[in-house]
Amino acid sequence: MNTKKHLTNSGFSIIEVMLAVSLFVIFVSGMATVALRGMDNNRTAQEQVIANQFASEGLEAVRSIRNQDYSYLVNSAGTGVVRSGGGVWAFSGANNVFEKYTRVLSVAAVNRDGNGDVVASGGTADPDTKKITSTVTWAVGSARTNSVVLTTYLTDWPSPVGGGPTPTPTPSVSPTPVPASCTDVCVNNGFTSGTCRGNVGECVTNGETNIPAGNSFCTGGINADTCCCL
Repeated sequence: MNTKKHLTNSGFSIIEVMLAVSLFVIFVSGMATVALRGMDNNRTAQEQVIANQFASEGLEAVRSIRNQDYSYLVNSAGTGVVRSGGGVWAFSGANNVFEKYTRVLSVAAVNRDGNGDVVASGGTADPDTKKITSTVTWAVGSARTNSVVLTTYLTDWPSPVGGGPTPTPTPSVSPTPVPASCTDVCVNNGFTSGTCRGNVGECVTNGETNIPAGNSFCTGGINADTCCCL
């Protein structure tokens, strides 16, 4: 009689242990999944910030080229840019590669309708406006890629856009001080200080923001050619 009771109790103990182990494994697996997903989301968010800054830099580079001469904005489905030692931007190559990030810039013609609005098709070509697209892509693992796409329109600003009348000059305002350094550019944009670093990624790592307009003042070579504002 005692033997049967002992065996019965042992049987229940084994079942209880197996059940407890199973529940523990399920719990740990769930926690690990949540933790890994959180880490992946944090990494993706940081990569998104870096990609956005590279894309913004591309648009600012094309804007700088437009400021040199609007005729330099030749239609192109894919191009890169390069900056000379003097801080002058120019189109070059098919793209720009920054470690895992690849940036492609495109310059496209623009059409407008009878109201002067930009239209995707039809309308009349506007020779004084170009559509600029900056696309940054990067690999996420071995089977997936992410991308950031920023778009802007640049005009041959001395000319009336869309065939309209010459705009009335706006009242003059106090000019922003002419910057002479990366820090000056940062201060003019509402930051307190500026530091020249190697690339946009270093800006993000240090909690800073790249202001492309200040890059021309960072002339310390490839390790100090990006203006990071704090």
